[in-house]
Amino acid sequence: MTLVEIDLSKEPVCLQELQANAEMTYSNLEGECREEVNTLLKKSQYNLCAYCQKSIENVMTIEHFIAQSDADNNGHGLKLSFSNYLGVCLGQFRYDRFSRKTILHCDSSRGNIPLRIDPRIQAHINTISYTDDFKIISSDDSFNNDLDNVLNLNIDGICDSRQKTFNDYFERISENWHGYQAMEFYRKALIDMENNPPEYYGYLKFMFVKLLDNELNKLENL
Repeated sequence: MTLVEIDLSKEPVCLQELQANAEMTYSNLEGECREEVNTLLKKSQYNLCAYCQKSIENVMTIEHFIAQSDADNNGHGLKLSFSNYLGVCLGQFRYDRFSRKTILHCDSSRGNIPLRIDPRIQAHINTISYTDDFKIISSDDSFNNDLDNVLNLNIDGICDSRQKTFNDYFERISENWHGYQAMEFYRKALIDMENNPPEYYGYLKFMFVKLLDNELNKLENL
């Protein structure tokens, strides 16, 4: 999970027009207007799910961060609010394409449960790290239930995908690296990822920062 920055100044005019009519509901967001919203969310999130960071380039669902049923936080009033939208994946993990077993995660697992952790808030993102067995955790205990149980982001399939994606990415960029110092390699990887974030970007960034820090510590201890 990394910071999601939505440029509210680019909110589609068609969506504003729907908001202006009190009789409109979320079901009225359709056609070209819905496609415009989808395109903006994908672009803002670099085609990554706001929660697990799987690619949403081909298929995306619009998530209401504050659920429409959440009366305490004006969920109904935010049903057509661009500021309340996140782009998420389908939230259904299959271990292979023939398997009938589906494990729900992200918004499919969450349903309408209120979330404490908000990917739009930098301070929340700053609490996130990953364990040696590829699980996402937070230094704020109040967020860990969201990550682990509500969004279900630590199922074996997602953890395995994080590590495989890192290994594949590392191998691919290593083939085109002609330098000598590991530190420069890790720095370049971080710059390249920032400009074009890959799937599971939060985990990959965490790993490259960790590798870079290890190299810096070696220098300090010489």
